[in-house]
Amino acid sequence: MSVKQKLEDALAARAGLSHDLDARLRANIETLPPWQWRADDVFVHFNEDGQNPPLFWCFNSWVEAIALARVLGPDQPVVAMHSLEKVIDAFEGKETYFHSIIDIYRDGILERIGDKGFVLGGNCQGAGVMEIVAQDIMVRTLSAQPLVVLEYTPRFAFPGHIDIVFGAQSELYNPFLQGKDPLPIWNLQFASHAHHEIPGAHGQFFRAPGIDSLAKVIIGAIGKVGQGGGQ
Repeated sequence: MSVKQKLEDALAARAGLSHDLDARLRANIETLPPWQWRADDVFVHFNEDGQNPPLFWCFNSWVEAIALARVLGPDQPVVAMHSLEKVIDAFEGKETYFHSIIDIYRDGILERIGDKGFVLGGNCQGAGVMEIVAQDIMVRTLSAQPLVVLEYTPRFAFPGHIDIVFGAQSELYNPFLQGKDPLPIWNLQFASHAHHEIPGAHGQFFRAPGIDSLAKVIIGAIGKVGQGGGQ
C-alpha cells in the first residue's frame, strides 16, 4: 500500500469517527435537564442575551453547565460543550475519539466567534480537550484568547493568558498538595499565567463554595478579553 493510500485511509477513518461522535454528542444533549438553554448542533447556549464576551466551556456533565451558568448570571453567555465522559465508554477507548472531539469543537467555535473576543475553558477531561482547541484556534486566528483550566495540569506552551485552577483539597490533581512546584515550568511555558486554589476536593467545584470561587476566576479571565490578556 502506498503512502498516499495510507494517508487517505487514515483521513477517511478519522472522518468516520467524527461523524459517529457528532451523532453521539447530539444524542447526549437530549439528556439535558429542563432549564433555559438552546441546543445548537453539539453546543448548548445559556444566557444568550448577555453582553459579556462569551465563555466556551467543556464540561463533564450538563448539571455542571447549568450550575455555572446560573452563578455567572444572565449577563454572561455560556456556550457549553460536553467531554467524552459518559459519551464514550472506557471499553471503546476515549483516546480513539480524542482528535475527533477536538476537530468538532474547534471548527464549531470558529464558526461562532466572528471577530469578537471570548474565553475558552474546561474542567478535568474537558480541560484537556480545550487546551488543544485553544492551540488550534490560536494558529488559525493568530490571537491567543484567555484560557481557564480546572483540575488539569497543562501540557503545552501557550502564548496567551491561562488561569490554572485546582481544588484546595484535591490531593489527586493539585500538584502543590503532592509536594511539587510547577511554577518554574509554568513561568517558561506561558506568556502570562495565574494559579488558583478554590475550596473543595475533586468533583465538588460546581456547588458552593467552590463554584463561587471558580466564577470569580472566570470573571477575571473575561475581563482580560480585549485588554491585552488575550492577544
